[in-house]
Amino acid sequence: MSAEPSRVGKVALVQAALARRVGRGLHPAPEVIWAYQTLCREPSVRVADLAAEVGWSRTRLASRFSAQVGLSPKRFSEVVRFERACTLLAAGACSLAEVAVRAGHYDQAHLTLILQPDRWAAWEGVCCFRDGW
Repeated sequence: MSAEPSRVGKVALVQAALARRVGRGLHPAPEVIWAYQTLCREPSVRVADLAAEVGWSRTRLASRFSAQVGLSPKRFSEVVRFERACTLLAAGACSLAEVAVRAGHYDQAHLTLILQPDRWAAWEGVCCFRDGW
């Protein structure tokens, strides 16, 4: 990787290595895939409700989800809501209060806290790998 002069080239090398590794890895449990897809559609759903739906305890779902996705279900739902809010804000078609509601946040104040720049860095890398399932 040190031979690659550009940042874009280095990122491409890392992504290719990750893709090869994921291809060899274990496949996620069907329950985890279902929870993942549900959170993508409905990020405000409670983790306890997801767990009950798949017949697992909340702790077991959180543990398996974290191990297979790389984030806890709660943190993953925050990422989904964050992405949704960013998409709606970029479109500029609705008010900040409406963006908050449509993205699954409790209210505009909660959305404003989530959109603080110090929170962006924590999610920047996660958003790149989310669309694999």
